[in-house]
Amino acid sequence: MGVQFLACPAAQVDPTLFVAIKGWVQGPEMVVDISESAEHPDLNAYEADFILVNSNQLSATANKSPLPFMVRLNADDLLSLDQLTKYFERIQFVITDVVSKKEIDKLSALKYKIIASVDKKNSNQLTEILNLPIAGILLTGESETTPGLKNYDHLSTILEELEASEG
Repeated sequence: MGVQFLACPAAQVDPTLFVAIKGWVQGPEMVVDISESAEHPDLNAYEADFILVNSNQLSATANKSPLPFMVRLNADDLLSLDQLTKYFERIQFVITDVVSKKEIDKLSALKYKIIASVDKKNSNQLTEILNLPIAGILLTGESETTPGLKNYDHLSTILEELEASEG
């Protein structure tokens, strides 16, 4: 389905389950997401290909694992990108919710590969987003309503739009 990365939140998926998921899924590179974790788990136990962090977690995480980073930026981070340059070699992708041409151009000028976060709020801008110089888009699943039951309606809408834009 064209998925390059599959991220699992460390706060919800322990290393044993993460490794099992990695064995079940063929193709996508695996990302351990600690961007919403209060504590730093043993990152080496996850056997991931990337670590997803918020920009304020970079310095605390840099010494805990040699893995490359995906860094989630918010609007405030885009005002001051100086903190990222210290870790430039380790940052492979920057994920941003701010998908205006001005902000994407600012990140592109710094030579970051950009992943634009697309959700219900900005899915109506999908055509505009796909015309920006980005490396990809981030789609986020929702939590299960009950064990084994999940609503994929919001993802289906975006995937249908993507399919239509390819045609």
